[in-house]
Amino acid sequence: MKKINNFGFLLVETLVVATFCLTVLVILFLQFKSLVISYNNSYKYNTVEGIYSLNTVKKYLTQGNFTDKLTLSPSKTYVSIIDSSGGCSAEFNDTSNNYCEGLIEDGNFKTVIYTDSNINAFKNSSLFNSFSNGFKDFVKQLKNQEGGKRLIAEFKDGTFATIVFGSVSPATDETVLEKNMNNWTYRYTISKTYDSVANFNTLTLTTIGGWEQAYLAIPTEANKTYVLTFDYKINSPYTVQTSSYKGIGYQAVTAVTDSSNIDAQLAINYLPTAQTTEKKSTSLTFKTKGTTTYFVFNFGMVNDGQNVSVGLGNFKLKKIN
Repeated sequence: MKKINNFGFLLVETLVVATFCLTVLVILFLQFKSLVISYNNSYKYNTVEGIYSLNTVKKYLTQGNFTDKLTLSPSKTYVSIIDSSGGCSAEFNDTSNNYCEGLIEDGNFKTVIYTDSNINAFKNSSLFNSFSNGFKDFVKQLKNQEGGKRLIAEFKDGTFATIVFGSVSPATDETVLEKNMNNWTYRYTISKTYDSVANFNTLTLTTIGGWEQAYLAIPTEANKTYVLTFDYKINSPYTVQTSSYKGIGYQAVTAVTDSSNIDAQLAINYLPTAQTTEKKSTSLTFKTKGTTTYFVFNFGMVNDGQNVSVGLGNFKLKKIN
């Protein structure tokens, strides 16, 4: 009986040691696998050659006056510069010189897109799954940023890269915001044209019963007072939904929702409803709550079914205290 008990104890002891060793081996395997993946990614993600090539695309877009075509909205979370077939998208292809095709060949590009620096909307869109698995894996490990846009590229050699495109820096004494409003987000269908000579934008839309909005995420310091100034021109008169709205509201808010944004509102003022023949200047003063503040033009305050056309430009943000 004693020998049997000793044999039983030895068996239990062996099983415990074996289980412990197996657990250690599994942990080591998982850590080693993670190290191998990280090592491999260091050679695939944001290589020097990839970043340099992607910067040539950025230069091509800005110097070729294509930036007015880089418009995002909730239903359009990215713009394809070089499509999955490896060719230039038609709107970015200047057939007079074939420079874009040469750019693809020299840079070995497979896909290039323009999207928001905060990539959540892009990752959650239905079209995200149309990209390659490698591209999706690269995008998933990117960190969100606020206040700008980015270019993301997949190359034919299986590498990937991303660079910032048109980021907005935190305002100090005074910051001149971008002239062409390309980094703004547009809810519902809002068309934008930019006059590079006059440095002035024209936004046009037909109100359809939703909360049509154009907004920009601005990095700010928390609990500071800012004033944002800009020029405007009302190209056509319009009417508003209720007497509580005095016109198209321009707001400073902590978050943008499909509403009047009143719950997140820091300050509001209104554009006039009557047509103006000349540019005029106005401003909005507000105190921030966080490190990102949104400046919004809320066209949803206009009566439904109206054709609205507004000129906007010369945006400047100044920290008062």
